[in-house]
This record gives sequence, structure tokens and C-alpha cells, in this order.
Amino acid sequence: MEAFIEKFSRKYNLPAADCLRLIGLMERRVFRKGECVVRQGERNSDFYVVSRGIWLGHYLDDGADVSVWFAGEGEALFSTWGYVGNEVSKISIEAMCDAELYGISKADLEAFFARSAGAANFGRRLFEEQFLALENWMLSGGAPRAEERYRTLMEESPELLQYVPLKHIASYLRITAVAEPHPGQTGEEKGLTITVNPFFRHPTAATRPRGPCTTPRTRGARCAPPCSPRPVRRRTSAGRRARRCSGSRR
Repeated sequence: MEAFIEKFSRKYNLPAADCLRLIGLMERRVFRKGECVVRQGERNSDFYVVSRGIWLGHYLDDGADVSVWFAGEGEALFSTWGYVGNEVSKISIEAMCDAELYGISKADLEAFFARSAGAANFGRRLFEEQFLALENWMLSGGAPRAEERYRTLMEESPELLQYVPLKHIASYLRITAVAEPHPGQTGEEKGLTITVNPFFRHPTAATRPRGPCTTPRTRGARCAPPCSPRPVRRRTSAGRRARRCSGSRR
């Protein structure tokens, strides 16, 4: 059994024999880096299993490139809008490196599920795991846990830093990220320093980012820049006595 089939079986908690039968009905397809299974605004109702490479689901929102998910070896991917409703896709599914998929049409997949009760249960469990993964992603979107989410992502998919631009990882985690070498790393090693921006809003938010100042202001008043407050100078009684003894004046 190929490694990606074993991963597919473990990830979705599916019997290995059923996974082999499904893969036997699918067609192997090869993609180059930057090629897409489907682009935003196009229609594709096929179902795929990743056998090699890293895939990114992302979309453009008012000029901002928003990353939604990554898929690696042994994971399923498809356009939800195309598969469920035969509608145009709201996202693009793009290869982050030279990659390979096994694909099957929706009609052939549903015919496979209809063969027996066991095959139908296989399909039910497969999509249940997809829904569970989506809900876990939605619940993990809080900025206070940004570092935790980054570490979890790297533990689950360490190959992302090798193939995926940092801007896509940052967008997926909903953080501001800066690439820097970590202490002790050589120039060939890659590191990522996470900077959590407390005023960051995901591009899908209904409103634009607003300034951090919430102090009430009168008409015509100006607010000082929040990132460079002026230091407050305080005088101590000892300092005043020392200046009087030295004859200094203010």
C-alpha cells in the first residue's frame, strides 16, 4: 500500500481496504507548481485525494489574498460549492509545488457510495471528518493563541515552510508574520518570528481596521501617535534637593 493511502486511511479513520477500492477508481493527475485544480469563479465538482505535494485553498477579497486551508499527502480536497451545489468556486485551489492528485467525478463517487451500506458509511465518515476539521479551524482563529496555532500547524505539517510563502501561512493563521533567522540557525535554515498585531482584522471582516485610539476628542483636537508615546519625566524630592545644592535652576 502506498504511503498516501495509509495517511488517507488514518486521517479520516477509514478502513484501508475501502480506501484502496476508492483509489482504484480514481485517475492520477500531475500538476506543476502554480497550477490550479479550480480557480475562483470557475466550476469543478470533482473529488480529489492528494498523493504528493502541498495545496493551498485561497481567494481574493478586495485585493487581499486570503488563505483558507492547506492540504498535504493523504488529504482530500474539492470545491465545496462545485461538489455540493454545482456552482462556481469561491476559492482557488493551487499547487504550492510540483504535485499529484487522484481524482474522481462526483457522479462516479456517488455511484461508489451507492454500491453497498459499507460504501455509504465510508462516504458519511469521510465528509464528517471534513466538517470536523472545518469547525476546529474556525474555533482556533483567536489572535491570543497565535503562537500556539503556529506551533500546532508546524507539528502537523512541517513541510509547509519549505513550499509555502510566509504570507500564505500568516494569512491562514490570521497574524502578522516576519521572516527572521532564529538564534543559532545557519543562513540556509528557515525560521519564522510571529508578531501578533492587536489591531489586525482578517480581510473578510465587515469593517476596515481602525486606529487604536479610543480617547474622546473635542473638535479640532489631535491624537498623538499610539506607537511612540512621549516619556513622562518625574522629579523626586532627592533630585530637587540636589539641584538646589548645586545652584541649578529650571
